[in-house]
Amino acid sequence: MTTEKTYRVRRSDSNERAYQLYELTWLWRTAELPHDAEYLDDEGRWRPVNELIEPALAEQAAREKAPRQPVATDRHCMWWWAVALAVLVAGLGVAAPGLHDKYEAWKTARAQERDALEREQAARKQDFIASNIVVPKMTHEEVRRIIGPPRSIKATGDGNLERWVYKTQVIVFENGKVIGVENSK
Repeated sequence: MTTEKTYRVRRSDSNERAYQLYELTWLWRTAELPHDAEYLDDEGRWRPVNELIEPALAEQAAREKAPRQPVATDRHCMWWWAVALAVLVAGLGVAAPGLHDKYEAWKTARAQERDALEREQAARKQDFIASNIVVPKMTHEEVRRIIGPPRSIKATGDGNLERWVYKTQVIVFENGKVIGVENSK
C-alpha cells in the first residue's frame, strides 16, 4: 500500500498543518483554502499553494475527459470465464443424475437414523419415568408423573426459567424442559 505525500501548508492566519493533495484540492474547490495560502516545497521554500493545486486539477480533468480504452486482457478473461462456465455446465449435466440418486439415498438414510434415535430416546425416557428418575429434556407433565407436584415454584421475571422446589431436590426448567437437577439441604 502506498501512502500519499503530505504537504505542509500555512494559511494567512499563520495556522500551519499537513495536508494530502486530495484534501488540498477539495479545500481549493470549496473555497475553504485561502488564495494566499502557501506550501513548503521539497527545497524548503514557501510557495503559493495554487502552484501545487492547479496542475493537479488540470491532470485530473484530463484523465476524466480521456476515453477508457478496452484492454485486450479483459476480453481474453471473459472468454476464459465463458469456457469455464460451459465446462462446468457440461460436467453437471453428465454427473447430475448420479448425484441426485446419491443425495436422495443419503437423505433417506439420515431420516431413518433420526427416527431410530428419536425412538431410542423415547424408550430411554420411559425407562427413566418407570425408575422415577428425572433427566434433562423432560417436560412439566413427566416430572409431575414421576415425583408429583412441587412444594413451590420460583420463576424468573420473563418466565423462561423455573425452579421447582421439592423436599430433597430442586428441578430447574428452561422453556418447559428440564435443564438440571440440584440437591437441596
